[in-house]
Amino acid sequence: MEKKLIMRFKDNLDKKVAITITEIKENITEEEVTDLMDVILSKHQVFDLKAPLAAKVSAEIEDKTVNEIYTA
Repeated sequence: MEKKLIMRFKDNLDKKVAITITEIKENITEEEVTDLMDVILSKHQVFDLKAPLAAKVSAEIEDKTVNEIYTA
């Protein structure tokens, strides 16, 4: 099963920006995610965006099961 963390922010132009992290730990907590989002907001200058990130919007964990049928 593949898991990824999708964090959504708004930038200074009020546009939504999503940042996705793959291979997250199994038991990540809401507090860890919100802390990470706070760090990302404080370090927004490391991202090449049209406008700086301004606010947290949401975060979700996506679970995906991949069943390989054929590999050559």
